[in-house]
Amino acid sequence: MRRRLAACLATCAIRFAAGQDAGSALPSYVGSGTCLECHALGRPERPCSIEAIPAHEKSYRALAREEAEDIAVLTGTVDLPRESLLCLGCHATSTDLGPRWTRPSFDITAGVQCEACHGPGSLHAEARQHVRDGAEPPPPAGIQPGDREGCAACHRKRPSHDEVLQRGWRLPNTDRRYKTPVNLATSPDGSRLYVVCEHADSLVVLDPKAGSIVREVAVGRRPNDVAVSPDGKRLFVSNRFSRSLSVIDAASLQVVHEVPVGDDPHGVLANPSGDRIYVLNTGENSISVIDARSFREVRHMASGNGPWSLALRPDQRSIAVTSVRPLVCGLGEPHRSEVTVVSTGDDLVTQRVMVADANMLEGVTSVPGRDVVLFTLMRTKNLVPITRLAQGWVVTNGLGVLSGDGRLDQVLLDEPNRAFPDPVDVAASPDGRLAAVTSGGADEVVIVDIEALLDAISSSTPESRAEILPNHLGTSSRFVKRRIQVGANPRGVVFSPDGCFVYVAEALDDSVAVLDARSSSLVRRIGLGGPAKVTALRAGERLFHDARRTQGRQFSCRSCHPDGHVDGLSFDIEADGLGLHPVDNRSLRGIFDTAPFKWEGTNPTLDRQCGPRFAVFFTRLDPFTPVELDALVRYVSTIERPSNPHRAPDGLNLQQRLGKAVFDRVATNTGREIPRVKRCSTCHDGAYRSAASIQNVGTTMWFDAPLDLSEMDLHDDYSYGPLGAAYFQDLVSIDRSFDVPHLTNVYSSPPYLHNGAAASLEEIWTRYNLYERHGTTHDLTRRQLNDLVAYLMTL
Repeated sequence: MRRRLAACLATCAIRFAAGQDAGSALPSYVGSGTCLECHALGRPERPCSIEAIPAHEKSYRALAREEAEDIAVLTGTVDLPRESLLCLGCHATSTDLGPRWTRPSFDITAGVQCEACHGPGSLHAEARQHVRDGAEPPPPAGIQPGDREGCAACHRKRPSHDEVLQRGWRLPNTDRRYKTPVNLATSPDGSRLYVVCEHADSLVVLDPKAGSIVREVAVGRRPNDVAVSPDGKRLFVSNRFSRSLSVIDAASLQVVHEVPVGDDPHGVLANPSGDRIYVLNTGENSISVIDARSFREVRHMASGNGPWSLALRPDQRSIAVTSVRPLVCGLGEPHRSEVTVVSTGDDLVTQRVMVADANMLEGVTSVPGRDVVLFTLMRTKNLVPITRLAQGWVVTNGLGVLSGDGRLDQVLLDEPNRAFPDPVDVAASPDGRLAAVTSGGADEVVIVDIEALLDAISSSTPESRAEILPNHLGTSSRFVKRRIQVGANPRGVVFSPDGCFVYVAEALDDSVAVLDARSSSLVRRIGLGGPAKVTALRAGERLFHDARRTQGRQFSCRSCHPDGHVDGLSFDIEADGLGLHPVDNRSLRGIFDTAPFKWEGTNPTLDRQCGPRFAVFFTRLDPFTPVELDALVRYVSTIERPSNPHRAPDGLNLQQRLGKAVFDRVATNTGREIPRVKRCSTCHDGAYRSAASIQNVGTTMWFDAPLDLSEMDLHDDYSYGPLGAAYFQDLVSIDRSFDVPHLTNVYSSPPYLHNGAAASLEEIWTRYNLYERHGTTHDLTRRQLNDLVAYLMTL
């Protein structure tokens, strides 16, 4: 039976590769009612030997229970349980393909049905009907044999379910009412302060003089940034999870338009004439240009990796765009990030400025009266073993200074033994004399004397500007005027139009700090109406963003996991020898049910991952009490995972469906059976597409373990190639097993493999599967590989 199914899937793929219509050769779901027309007692075909399981029949309805929403919170699901692919993956049938691939006879509310085990049965049902009508039997239509092996994909330990159903955990109502301000902007006359509240899905409008709330405006899901039109009449708010731009009338404070944009939008800005709006699509590395009259996208441009913030340059003719992740580079090579320069005249990318050895380029501002752009950055020494922690040399933090002549400089805001961790945003005063920079990890704001900063740079030799200033921990004393302690996790910062005040969004205090720019002192704090109580979840979120638990407060959890995601780097954590076994950073979004953790799978729980492992390898001290660790783990358990933009509401398109056929195949294109251990679906099953196990798929590389190969130069590209895969695997028998990563939202977290060697999903098989231990792929046509990748992008 498995061979017949394999032949069917292989035939479908070959037909498509040959240009034939494969849609009719792919089965759809027909529902248990159709199955039982033949397979019930007294019917012409063999009845099902498995008795009906009541829990299966009720599984879809169970998603309407109140507990289901709390379980969804612990899985990072942002949709309602009945709309979540993750929940439906085990509680219903057909959701892997979507409504497009169901027949009218199919009813999703029937829960887990026959086809959950046997696969979509339309071709099988049609073939049997032909036989009953007296026709010649058609070619084998294929149906999966029913066995117990497939049960484990859903029937395995789920900590999220245990927490809610066994221990009675519920999301406190207080946690639903936090505001979490992340960015802000002022009206042109300074009479209004607009504050984006990420957790509340709203824009809070303040009267900064009175220190009072004027109104709270509901916008899209998880808003991130706000911009004001030059005339002050319109407000533009980017909504990350809604993938939209809310357009608000500033007079009535009503949303008048909702404009679709790209994936995970962050920064937003209006051009000087007000006829264009620029939106940064962080999830797809692009910039959307929106016509401010028709509210349609008129241009779509490629940006750096993870565009984050943008600012109009002093010449008013171009925009500078920062990128939160570095560009993909060769493994073991120094990373670099991009500042993208866009012309506001013709909406074209005119320059891509490379920022060497820097990542997490976030906030950006122009300096009025000077042809200078300032932006925040981190210099993560991911190629240096973490042993350098005591020397303050793992992560350094500072500013990039981009001059009009294209000259780029970097300076640090750190002091010896006192880092300025997680610099998030920067703003310049209207007179161009001061800059304010927020440290989300130290709850600080520094006030920078811009003249002194530029003098420190210009008075240095070219060699010093290139090598010393970017790494010198003592330079900041020359240009930092004051370090001001503010509330928890400051993020967005802006000066008032008259330059008298600095407004700071205190994200995890639900407030805005007001600083006197002249005296560099805290004047007052304006509450945004969030709960005063600090729940365990909010306490954990504060710990996640707090760098004061690390030595010299160099970094926080967020330093490597912005938005709970990845920074795009691989790290040498030293456990396996200095300079050996670099490991790729992994996303924290929706990971609670995906144990074991760490690439080797040595941490069975998040408590161990965030506790002992963090203490041993990252802090060299015990950073959390048991109560704090519980709070941190609870927060990490709830980090949200956005819905997948590559999957249409009606399910897979034809290419993606054919890619799933490749993913599920059990035989090659020639009909040769693929060993179970080399099938994609063996290791990547269930709703998470992970068997939650440790496997050896032949991805071990020469630097993953100590070797005695002194007669060869390990860095000789001629002998070894960039990674020495072929030479190493031919001569050395060292193999390592790694945790099977889950594939949910795998599209968003390149690079891939345990060490980040694969720059793209394609490279996993085109470069690093030489001996076909990571799936049988050598027979795939180019089109089949493209189909497979298209399917993986939908998970």
